[in-house]
Amino acid sequence: MRAGAAALLAATLVAGFLTTGQAARAGGSCAEYEISGAEMVRRVDWAARIAEQLEALNPELALIARIGSDVGEYGLHYTHVGFVWRDHPKGRWGLVHVLRACAKRRSEIFDQGLLNFLLDDPFALDVLILEPTPELQRAIAGRLASNDARDFHGRRYSTIAYPFTTRYQNSNQWLLELLAAAQGDLAGERVDDRGQAQKILARHGYHGSVLRIPPLKRMLARFVRADMAFDDHPREAAWRGEFETITVASIRRDLALNALLSGETELRYPRPHDFERQRPRRRVEVAETEAEHP
Repeated sequence: MRAGAAALLAATLVAGFLTTGQAARAGGSCAEYEISGAEMVRRVDWAARIAEQLEALNPELALIARIGSDVGEYGLHYTHVGFVWRDHPKGRWGLVHVLRACAKRRSEIFDQGLLNFLLDDPFALDVLILEPTPELQRAIAGRLASNDARDFHGRRYSTIAYPFTTRYQNSNQWLLELLAAAQGDLAGERVDDRGQAQKILARHGYHGSVLRIPPLKRMLARFVRADMAFDDHPREAAWRGEFETITVASIRRDLALNALLSGETELRYPRPHDFERQRPRRRVEVAETEAEHP
């Protein structure tokens, strides 16, 4: 780890972000797990490299996504996204995101450091950084700096929440609705609650990702998944086993199609023996496309 990156990470950790245990997840299992000493060192180094990349990009605010579980069967890759805020009041490059309380169908807004973001038992440690336009970055940061962000938090959690109802909310939906409120600010339209944010999303042509969930899996989920509900989806689509929900891919697509995404950077987590030589993939410019991000 280079000295500059180590200093960035140390500044983030001593600012009060780091916690010793995890009591919340962005959907999925809450089983206990252990990290070896060697793996912890690698994750500390990886968090420092992410901080180093953020310093190089230097956005006021960006979106950062991770792979919490294997969702390849749905044609998706990244599962969970939060805001990474350069000038977070608790320390540089602080994370603000929503996580579900373990074993319960409710969520909370969390302020965390980059290392915490990598300790929540993810399926893989690759990350995707999405940079909104500078104007949108400023508008989102303004919302986060006030108490307005909590007005868009719905505590009743479902990992497959429908985008256009306020019955439930998944972790990505809070971020998406806050993005919509910030877009309203830029247009001179005051947005004060989730319903108003969803109207902006509909007007801008937002479409979630459609997950096809077979009947047996739905039946089992009703008994064993505290984080999944089906009763907020349109009845006809539910009968077909099609459930539209808010994903990282759909958020990225919506930002790109509305010309609100200025760039993206994907960082691939290196294998242990590659740590000394592998550097993050170079930044790529966004092309407007309807294809979901791989």
